[in-house]
Amino acid sequence: MYKSILVPIDVSHEDVGIRIVEKAKALSDKGAKMTLLHVMDDISSNMHAYIPEGKLESNLMEIKRELSTMAKKIGVDAEIVVRFGIARSVILEEAESMGADLIILASHKPGLQDYLIGSTASRIVRHARCSVLIDRQEVQRIIF
Repeated sequence: MYKSILVPIDVSHEDVGIRIVEKAKALSDKGAKMTLLHVMDDISSNMHAYIPEGKLESNLMEIKRELSTMAKKIGVDAEIVVRFGIARSVILEEAESMGADLIILASHKPGLQDYLIGSTASRIVRHARCSVLIDRQEVQRIIF
């Protein structure tokens, strides 16, 4: 099993996040370190002027709260990290800095664009120095 697990989560997909954290819990050793990571897109310095004062900080706090609630709901003690940047780069940097022995993340089914450009998940698989588990839960049904 694993002693140090990095779980990148997109908080806009709570059901997927919960499923991934549950899998991480099942794969972790007793006393393992788990880190839930959310990566926010970088905001260029000239865009800061258009963001209402305090909005960025309140968004960060809300994301941390959501990740913390998710961890408590599943019953895991996890470090909560929110960083700015390009997801694939931040995930690899965080895995390296924490000494992760597993990265577990969700991924969609690849489309044509992913084959031409490459998905975040595929880049993490190619460049990570630890094991990577990709969850590709199929969509059960689409509700309009």
